[in-house]
Amino acid sequence: EVLGGVAGEIAVRELLADITSDALAKYPNPLEKDREIAASDPTKPAGKQAKKKKSFLAELRGPSEEELKKFPDADAWVGVFPEPVRQTQRSVAAARVRVSERRILAKTDSEVRLQLRKLKASQMTGGN
Repeated sequence: EVLGGVAGEIAVRELLADITSDALAKYPNPLEKDREIAASDPTKPAGKQAKKKKSFLAELRGPSEEELKKFPDADAWVGVFPEPVRQTQRSVAAARVRVSERRILAKTDSEVRLQLRKLKASQMTGGN
């Protein structure tokens, strides 16, 4: 049966709301875990993440002279990482994508449900 008018709009919105809810429910990790992974340092293997974050000022200053002396050719290493680091980079990138997808799906779900409530209220009051 094909519905038209407001009833058809409501049916389509209900279907879309169900689809977005199902999509959000099928993510393997909780949102908090994906956010934690997405915020981690992609240049360190997953098990070696530092618990203490650098201060903003320390990040602005960059490495000290002493640290630079330990790795004289460090600039030659840029982009050349061992496999565990590359795996971490992929994991971090994937987590960032999942967080973005969830944000979009949640916004879509919220918007569709709002429109659905408005349509149902409009239908009940007999308005347009």
